[in-house]
Amino acid sequence: MCLTLTSTLRRGTGALGFSLLEMMAVVNLILLLAVFALPGFHSVMVHSHEVVLREELFTPRRQIDRFTHDYERGPAELTPSPPPLSPRGERGA
Repeated sequence: MCLTLTSTLRRGTGALGFSLLEMMAVVNLILLLAVFALPGFHSVMVHSHEVVLREELFTPRRQIDRFTHDYERGPAELTPSPPPLSPRGERGA
């Protein structure tokens, strides 16, 4: 399959490539698409962060509710889990 650039061959120069005007038109089209796409992309990113935060807050609440349902009382204290063990088997500092 052989592709040729007919617009440059019509000028009679015989050189392959694009003119400055053609390059500027393509760059302007790309910038125009970016201007319309970026606000939508930003709102999608903000929404995805909100969904992740909501899930991270809902998970501990769900665990507390399950504990309360199983033991018919609330947890004695709401502290985070102990730190993980170090490679030597000791609790983290």
